[in-house]
Amino acid sequence: MPSTPQPKGHPAFSQQHGRHRSIGRSGRSGGATVLAAPPAGRRSGSRGLRGVAAATSALVAAGFLVANASAETPFDLNVAAGHSSSYTDPSGTVYAADKHYSDGSVYRGGVNIRGTKADALYQRHRWGMSGYALPVDCAGTYNVTLHFAETVMNKSGRRVFGVAAEGTTKIAKLDVFAAVGVNRALQRSFDVTVKDGTLNLDFQRIVEDPMVSGIQVSRTSNCSGSAPAPAPSTSAPAPTTQAPAPSTPAPAPSTPAAGSFSGRLNVASNSSYTDASGKVWSPDAGFVGGSVWQGGDKAIANTTSDTLYRKHRWGMSGYKISVPSPGKYEVDLHLAELVFSSPGRRVFDVTAEGALKLDNLDVLAKAGGPDRALTETFVVDVQDGTLNLGFSASADDPMVSGIEVSTAGASQPAPTTSAPAPTTQAPAPTTAAPAPTTQAPAPTTAAPAPTTQAPSSGGFPNASNTGVPAGVTLKPSGSITVTQNGTVIDGLDVSGSIRVQANNVTIKRTRIRNPGGQAITVSPSTSGTVIEDVELDGTGNKDSSSAVGDSNYTIRRAHIHHFGEGPRANGNVLIEDSYMHSFLNFIAQGAHQDVIQSTGGSNLTFRHNTMLMNVDGGNAAIMIGTYTGSNLLIDNNLLAGGGYTVYGGDSHNWTNVRITNNRFSTMFYPKSGYHGPLLYAANATKSGNVWHESGNPL
Repeated sequence: MPSTPQPKGHPAFSQQHGRHRSIGRSGRSGGATVLAAPPAGRRSGSRGLRGVAAATSALVAAGFLVANASAETPFDLNVAAGHSSSYTDPSGTVYAADKHYSDGSVYRGGVNIRGTKADALYQRHRWGMSGYALPVDCAGTYNVTLHFAETVMNKSGRRVFGVAAEGTTKIAKLDVFAAVGVNRALQRSFDVTVKDGTLNLDFQRIVEDPMVSGIQVSRTSNCSGSAPAPAPSTSAPAPTTQAPAPSTPAPAPSTPAAGSFSGRLNVASNSSYTDASGKVWSPDAGFVGGSVWQGGDKAIANTTSDTLYRKHRWGMSGYKISVPSPGKYEVDLHLAELVFSSPGRRVFDVTAEGALKLDNLDVLAKAGGPDRALTETFVVDVQDGTLNLGFSASADDPMVSGIEVSTAGASQPAPTTSAPAPTTQAPAPTTAAPAPTTQAPAPTTAAPAPTTQAPSSGGFPNASNTGVPAGVTLKPSGSITVTQNGTVIDGLDVSGSIRVQANNVTIKRTRIRNPGGQAITVSPSTSGTVIEDVELDGTGNKDSSSAVGDSNYTIRRAHIHHFGEGPRANGNVLIEDSYMHSFLNFIAQGAHQDVIQSTGGSNLTFRHNTMLMNVDGGNAAIMIGTYTGSNLLIDNNLLAGGGYTVYGGDSHNWTNVRITNNRFSTMFYPKSGYHGPLLYAANATKSGNVWHESGNPL
């Protein structure tokens, strides 16, 4: 290993242990700060959770209770779940080491936690426990605050659980990610009456294992159960000249004056935008979770403001948008389907202030095809200063390109887009389905020439021109181990994985889901494996397993998503015309995450792929982690994300290395990667590489 100092988060590879250290950075916030818990007295997002009373169940933004004012000796118990020693938070509150639990395991992470200064409390959690039996000093009423942060799951619905206290359900269905997103502190508080000396908390699994990072218990009554004596007041009494409160209730808030407010979000962009009509759109903010998709410079129909629609945020659970006062507001959602080419592939619902506004919205079907602008408008009554929008998936992830909010009834300029008349005819696919092949190619040690024309939709591969071609009927199958040379696997829907232990095996027009690790494992003693027109879906994986491993294979037109990493390429590998994106976040587990990673071997070609390392703290889109090798071609790819988007700084003794004609996107970071687009040994040939958004030379 070179001994020269590395920049913060720089990649390094340990030859001794065969393990990487991540170059990425953890905990970078993707959106504007939002409240981690509702103000006292407001109903929380978890159905069935009571409103929190200001005097006895205060939710403090940082997650800590106000002091207990009791005439008796106060009782407080704080537990740092998952911690083996006590912890003192920045406010001076001391949490005892984890104890009083029944079963469970400890998760230890290290990412930055948003919405709190007490990161260390939330970086760990106990998971899978059935409950806690907490000793209290007497029978009485107690306030309980539970502290959570979802540091493992990256999508709503992946972890849902309930909490009961003394046998009574207090939180019916808690989805921490859906409430606040990933790596953000969340608190939930409730009151409970204890009739003996033990407060029993039960955690009930609904989807995946329950978890908790901290527990605080504070008695809010005397031991007899009566209300505590009020604390002495130090504030001056109200002046006697103050006018008495009116005897009649205050009137309901009226609708703000027409034209008094309008605001616009340039969703999925960190910069403002002025549209063709002169309206200014602010940078994206207020989102809860989600990732960004950039569609390049494609033309968008039904609008003169193409730039607004060429990108979108997808997979978010909602938006929290500040408004100046209670009242009725008009919301315009601006959308365009940039990924799919047939109706029914993406369908989602939209709520506003908890009320369903758009039911089963299929943007492509309603707009009349892909790459066509659509505006959906509705009115919502906001009772406080925050407009809460919710997005939930019916088929694939919800998305939005722009959000416009204005006072209902205000005189607004004519919108720049309008919804075209819906069509029932599905648009023609942007690329023709490739002709199937039944003959596996002969094994080769050099990168073979492509056998089909590269997809052309949008210039680079996406979900519409990769994966299983439209119209193919798939037959259900379990896991498969191939031991016969020349085997062809065609048209299967595999729940599990495929292990290749024979030569000249072809896997085509097949979907692999729920692999529990690698989707396809190719034995290094084999040759001639071809994988084409497949979808590999790693949803449900609990570690950072790669999608494919490890050598002697060809991949074409694959749609690879929701793994910890994409293909592992350790010699004699060609990957082309494929779409690799939406990787799961395992940074907190110490994972080193790359779209493509090589830890040995030669003869590697990565040509005309879309490779997006969306994980904040991810390492690279392409990582070459060995000192020696030969014949590496990285050509005509769309790349983004990671510490350095392409990294091979330790590959000093490689020969015939060419990094050419690639487009580096700034969709995740201003420099494509957090540190920069490209770091490679000086002996590499680098030419024709440009910034994707501008076309300017790198």
